[in-house]
Amino acid sequence: LLLLLLLPIHDPAGQLAVGELLLQCMYAARPDVSACSQAQLLQLLLLADRYDVPKVLAAVLEVFAGIAPADLEWCTLQALYCLPAGCSGFEAYQGVFAAAGDKLQDELGDLELTWADKQKLQLLLSLPQPALLQLLQDPRTRVASENTVFCSIGRWWQQQEQQHQPAGVSCADWQARQWQGAQELLQLVRMQVR
Repeated sequence: LLLLLLLPIHDPAGQLAVGELLLQCMYAARPDVSACSQAQLLQLLLLADRYDVPKVLAAVLEVFAGIAPADLEWCTLQALYCLPAGCSGFEAYQGVFAAAGDKLQDELGDLELTWADKQKLQLLLSLPQPALLQLLQDPRTRVASENTVFCSIGRWWQQQEQQHQPAGVSCADWQARQWQGAQELLQLVRMQVR
């Protein structure tokens, strides 16, 4: 008796090749994803997580672990911090988030120098909230005063207000999320009140 089971695999729009790669890796004894671009690795990571395919997830994370922080692409860093909130807390993801934190420090770890360089300032302002939070919480981040932190959060907030609301999210929900993220960041500012 042959039983055929069809499972629908929903891959992100335009990512059919990554969905096919997931299927190939599911049936491989040891999935090889070393030839994938960082963007493909991220998509494969999300699919392997969504469909609970631990060996593919492990293979992707192993490749990410081999990427030096300097070689981590900026768009990959930003996408990592846009993963579902729980991902950064999983032990399996710690290596890739550590590399992302190192990349943040390499590029933006001195806030005074970041403010003095227009390109670096644009990188700072384009960060997703969790990445900015990581940068500001990191004890390696260098800053001359809390005022720089406060101004960084203020400019980042202004930039966020100019972004378009994602499809499928109500205006009230979008504003509430943005405000909650800004409040979380502002808690990092240690101002002395007299």
